[in-house]
Amino acid sequence: MADKLAPDKRHAFVHNGQKVFEWDQTLDEVNMYIELPPNVPTKLFYCKVQSNHVEVGIKGNPPYLNHDLQHPVKTDSSFWTLEDDTMHITLQKRDKGQTWSSPIVGQGQLDPYSADLEQRRLMLQRFQEEVIAVILDPGPCGSLNSSPDNDQLVGLGSGYVSDLVVGPAGLGCKGCAEPLRGG
Repeated sequence: MADKLAPDKRHAFVHNGQKVFEWDQTLDEVNMYIELPPNVPTKLFYCKVQSNHVEVGIKGNPPYLNHDLQHPVKTDSSFWTLEDDTMHITLQKRDKGQTWSSPIVGQGQLDPYSADLEQRRLMLQRFQEEVIAVILDPGPCGSLNSSPDNDQLVGLGSGYVSDLVVGPAGLGCKGCAEPLRGG
């Protein structure tokens, strides 16, 4: 179910007719993809990720990208790799589920319609993650069935949804009013 909510396409940031980078996002991370120039040894490329800044370039040259990030990231779990002539930068979001309109401030912002679609996709993904976690881990009172069948998992059957309530602490169990773990 969550696979259907994975990004189905990358967004492109184009400047003066040239693609600078492509990007997509999930609940947890923002991924940037930069095509590498040919005939440059891979050991010369670098990427520095700071909590609010990213710098990418070729050693001995001015940076290709040197920009503030749209939102803060977790530097200890952000990383970069070189894959098939592409630099792939994975930025771990500090705030899970936050919708980014672009990886970098003021560059390549999504139009309002695309931003709305991204936000809806991420909200649905988060809801599905949390509801499935609740179904598989019913909580303190055990009032939810802890071994759902496939139809109930896929359809989020009424036997589960009717036992859930939404309160100030998020999803909760109607039987005991305790918040349920998830997400």
